[in-house]
Amino acid sequence: EGLLKLYINDTLIETMDLTAAGDENGHLYQTGNALERIEVTIYNDFEPFKKGHARVHIGLGGADLVQGANRVRLVHEIDAAEHGTGELIIFYDNGVENPALSTNPAQSLVTAPEPGSPVTLSGVKYLPNGAAIHVKVTTTGIFVNTFHAQPVTLKGAEAGFADQDIDYIAGGSAELSGYSDPPQVGEPFVVDKDVTLNQGLFSLDARVRAAVRDPFSEVTPALVPRNDKLLVNTLSQQSTDLLEKFTDEVYRLALGAYDSVPGQITNQWDGASALSNGNSLVAGALRYPELDFSTGYLPATGQPNYSTGFTGEQRYIRAFRALNDPHNSGILKLVGLTLSDIEPAGDVQVEIKLPGLTGWLDLGLPFDAGSFEGVDGDGCRTAVDSDEFSWTAGAFSTADSGWIILVRVTLKNSAAPALQEMQILGW
Repeated sequence: EGLLKLYINDTLIETMDLTAAGDENGHLYQTGNALERIEVTIYNDFEPFKKGHARVHIGLGGADLVQGANRVRLVHEIDAAEHGTGELIIFYDNGVENPALSTNPAQSLVTAPEPGSPVTLSGVKYLPNGAAIHVKVTTTGIFVNTFHAQPVTLKGAEAGFADQDIDYIAGGSAELSGYSDPPQVGEPFVVDKDVTLNQGLFSLDARVRAAVRDPFSEVTPALVPRNDKLLVNTLSQQSTDLLEKFTDEVYRLALGAYDSVPGQITNQWDGASALSNGNSLVAGALRYPELDFSTGYLPATGQPNYSTGFTGEQRYIRAFRALNDPHNSGILKLVGLTLSDIEPAGDVQVEIKLPGLTGWLDLGLPFDAGSFEGVDGDGCRTAVDSDEFSWTAGAFSTADSGWIILVRVTLKNSAAPALQEMQILGW
């Protein structure tokens, strides 16, 4: 009974007569209007259309709503009295602009101050764990008729920090600007803040991405522009007695013949000093030195230029150790190399030595039991499975070489592939 009234923003939009005849399912219809249908559910044995729970279907078009927030309320008028519902807030956004990140470096840019205590590898400085980078992000299309409470997320997986959701703050803050209070349609949302690197990462080209969103969509995270590549090494020590990741130089040894067992096999290399010709570059992999870090990189101060002055063979030596566990064979895993790379015609040579016992044994050559003497150049490879190379030192054992073997990798020229990882298996 009575009338059902629809109010939007305190304006009466439409009235439905509840005394009209409905169908046998308890439905009232008012086709083509805002109040489209009422479904009445019987309860307490009352007859339909007398008393029951009602579900009201409201069809709203743009003509009935204002841009932004709308207050919707239903009023049931019966026996000269009105009984109203609580207000329902509906946001209407007919804006056509999508959120976007500005790619103009004057508006969006990643920079990095010089770190107080950089990580150094092969003379190259890297941003360490705990260092700060500065990220400025300017976005458009955030404020239309509605906006998201977290308009921007800074994505840090490629830079060494956890993702950061940027919350909207009314009136802005020291890190947020560009908009009024309340924000006006078309105003930018500008994030300008320091971000601490705190996630393990090694990168010669670290990047920050930003995801921007409105209440209806999120744009695929886009790269925040930068003028220089970011060098980041926020990893703790990765190398072990049996593993080399090339993100530190703890186990690196100076070039030498090693005809006797070295007294120490760790912390013997000065990673802060620039490389000299003949020494391979450790930079997330073992590489031929040819990069110019003196320009186009952050940190910027005091970086070496390896694009000139390096010719011919470049070498790297480190020890692998299994204390009190003698071995005369094993498997050397060389991630990034194939058999053709280390054979005599290839661009890489890999040699194994038991110091004080053998010469430099060539992993690129097969082991020949009939001719093997353990001298320089003898082949030691017994099998190969993808990047896993089985080797033997014949009758010679690490029990007599300080429990270690030495591995020397020679990159013959700039065409040599990078060695991503080295590991002894089976020990």
